[in-house]
Amino acid sequence: MRLTCEKVKDFVEISLEGELFVTVHRAFLKSNLTSWDVLSREDFFERFWPVERRVCLQVALNKLSRKSMYSKALECQLDTLLFSEQARHFTLGELERLGMLDDTDFVTHFVEKLKRQGKSERQILFKAHQLGIPSSEVKRHFGGEEETLRRLIEKKYPILLEKGASIIQKQKAMRALFMRGFSSSLITCILNGG
Repeated sequence: MRLTCEKVKDFVEISLEGELFVTVHRAFLKSNLTSWDVLSREDFFERFWPVERRVCLQVALNKLSRKSMYSKALECQLDTLLFSEQARHFTLGELERLGMLDDTDFVTHFVEKLKRQGKSERQILFKAHQLGIPSSEVKRHFGGEEETLRRLIEKKYPILLEKGASIIQKQKAMRALFMRGFSSSLITCILNGG
């Protein structure tokens, strides 16, 4: 039985005897699937699983070479690229074993980077949620939002620390801090020397 492959956008449709039976990521074009002679679908999948694991690992390594990722986000991307659950779990396990995927390290750097940017705890939690990072993992990295707010006031809103600044200027700065996700009680506490 002869396989035929047809590229459709970013995917490849594989047909056996003219009948479509599997759609895979375009990275499979580099493998020699089209040259395979198979006896049945079972024979195809028996030969396909090792190739799929290898291609999935290559795609994941390519993604990680461009930017670090949280394992859940990487798994979701591999899922949208039509890799099987077996291939995804194998790939994530292999990457963790090789030390190329470390969620704890990723979360630490992620939170610290956003803290340096002056993001509030609420904003950091929101961004983490978008990446699929559980809030419990993120909250472990908060030493105190007060320090982040103090640094932000000193750096971007020094008007709040000046004695002669107008009330309107101070209100604008406080509103900006509130819009960044800091609570008004925390802002007031820090400005009162707390």
